[in-house]
Amino acid sequence: SSYQLVPRLVYQNMLGRVYSDIAQYQKAIEYYELALASDLKTYGEDHPMVAIRRNNLGKAWNSLGQHQKAIGYYELALPTLIDKLGPDHPNSVLGSNNLEVAREALADKNQWELLDFSIGYKRGNLVRKMKIYLIHWLYSQFAAYPYVSSFNCSNGALQRPFMK
Repeated sequence: SSYQLVPRLVYQNMLGRVYSDIAQYQKAIEYYELALASDLKTYGEDHPMVAIRRNNLGKAWNSLGQHQKAIGYYELALPTLIDKLGPDHPNSVLGSNNLEVAREALADKNQWELLDFSIGYKRGNLVRKMKIYLIHWLYSQFAAYPYVSSFNCSNGALQRPFMK
């Protein structure tokens, strides 16, 4: 018969992908970990399939906001992808981009955690936090909007003076 059975690890990875696509990342991680364990047993440490499974785990952890875990998986996957597939292969480029995105997300998360700590976590500070988040976002827009000279958030009013 020409019918071939698909290995269980392929189903595990596919189920992980389905759960990831519907934003059930914890369930996706369970299946990705099963697929990774199977691939490690089947192919060994330095195989592109193992690296792809690690990349998938990194994406799921990153989606959960666990950027440090995601970075760990990406850093394990990327050297194998580059070594075995080449630096210009789509999977290598994707792995590199995923690592960069996770690093940026971790830096942003750390910045906001410092901001939350400096403000304190008391009842009634939500409006103040939102103003500070807004101001941070507006400052980040200076490069895109050079005509904005400064921002004033005194007395709860956010004003944007313009230069001529």
